[in-house]
Amino acid sequence: MKPIARSLLAIFAVAVFGGCAQSYHPFYTEKSKVKVPELVGEWLKTDNTNDPPWVCTESNPAEYLVQTFDDGKTSTIKMVTFKIGMNLFCDVTAPDNLGDQYKMNCYLAGALVPVHYVSKLDAHANTVAVTPLDREWIRSKVLTNTPALAVVLGGKDDDLLFTASSEQWEAFLAKYGNDPVAFPTNATGVFKRRPAPTSPKKS
Repeated sequence: MKPIARSLLAIFAVAVFGGCAQSYHPFYTEKSKVKVPELVGEWLKTDNTNDPPWVCTESNPAEYLVQTFDDGKTSTIKMVTFKIGMNLFCDVTAPDNLGDQYKMNCYLAGALVPVHYVSKLDAHANTVAVTPLDREWIRSKVLTNTPALAVVLGGKDDDLLFTASSEQWEAFLAKYGNDPVAFPTNATGVFKRRPAPTSPKKS
């Protein structure tokens, strides 16, 4: 990675994923991965329908590349979908093959720290809701040692970098996946599928 790109990562990570928990290890194990075919397609953010659609393509089973847009810039991030109990989640990182994405937007830059981020997914044919794990909630839990998760303190305001194993994260999500404070709906981002273009009627 180019030095300039590295210097921007921390800034963008705070700007975009500042409310999310950051983990050194994935939030899933291979056995938890599940396909979500309805994610493939073009999606419009409901809070900014003037932006181009985000484009989701399947790269491997239960793995997707998402072309994101922010402030006129486009970058691709990697998303792995997995299921714990009855709840569907996604783990977001930078793609395995970064390519020439140094003019990155904040979504890719945040994923390049490199750390993993987790969100709860509610996926349907024409809508997808994404709710990130709340950083302040889990920070308060960790500082009282409930739950006990391996973590590194550091940075501004003692930001947390979790070093818990993927197996520990799965147990955590099994316990707290339905907690509305851990996954607050006021942080939910909603996407709607871009309607297919209509063909002109033949005269």
